[in-house]
Amino acid sequence: MKIKVRSWRMLTLQDKLFILKAISQRSRLKNSA
Repeated sequence: MKIKVRSWRMLTLQDKLFILKAISQRSRLKNSA
């Protein structure tokens, strides 16, 4: 999941937090598995 810098800057703070949470959850699943 690659995000361009331009689109990343256009995202709102909520969108960024949502994406960061999703990534953290993925890493947790990988670590537990």
